[in-house]
Amino acid sequence: MDEATEDEVTVDGTTRRRFARATAVAVGALGLPGLATADHDNRSEQGEHNGNDDGAHGNGNGRGRGDDDDPGNSGEHRRDDENRDDRDEGDDGDDGDEDEDGNGGDDGGDGDENAQVTARREKDSSVFVLPEGPGTDTAQFDLVVEQASQSVFLRGQFPSDWTVETGDPNTTDTEGDTRFVEFTNQVEADETRTYFADVPDNTGVDEFGPIEYSVDGETWTEISGTTEEILVVASGTSV
Repeated sequence: MDEATEDEVTVDGTTRRRFARATAVAVGALGLPGLATADHDNRSEQGEHNGNDDGAHGNGNGRGRGDDDDPGNSGEHRRDDENRDDRDEGDDGDDGDEDEDGNGGDDGGDGDENAQVTARREKDSSVFVLPEGPGTDTAQFDLVVEQASQSVFLRGQFPSDWTVETGDPNTTDTEGDTRFVEFTNQVEADETRTYFADVPDNTGVDEFGPIEYSVDGETWTEISGTTEEILVVASGTSV
């Protein structure tokens, strides 16, 4: 078993133990569900999963080929003089085509469904082995916005037995059945929001729920693929 190396971090004026980013341990002997091997230097782990399928970026212009599919059918293209006159008169009064190019149609607003956001969670490790002795062990988490088509609010779910201490100046620890660390300042592409959380002294696999984004700060959309598990090995646990 590799020894867990520690660093220190000052949180709100209090110095806490913090795990370095290369903690590793063999955990198969614990017989716990979930993780079976250590994750070395997990901050490089990608939680990159687009919140939008490729189809969301499609054209959707809905053009039909119509008669062009069969240019050899000359009978369908033949028109007598009377039909041509009727067609020309009808065209003069038809201004409805503007809706097809978006000029006269429904833009759909600026809601969450039109935002395109991808993000990932970076962390010290997927496995935390707590040392014996007094002190509080703290981990750092970074929510990294990879792509964002517009400015959005960001938040991330975390387990109830983890305690969020602080992070960026506007971090809010939202209480409730599902707990979030929520950032009240909007973010854009290539920006990062950081928070620190105390690691619970309980052996088990903890699930960190998905990262979510919101355009208006009220309606939230999950970013798929951003849920993950972290294994905590309490101090004094035999491995």
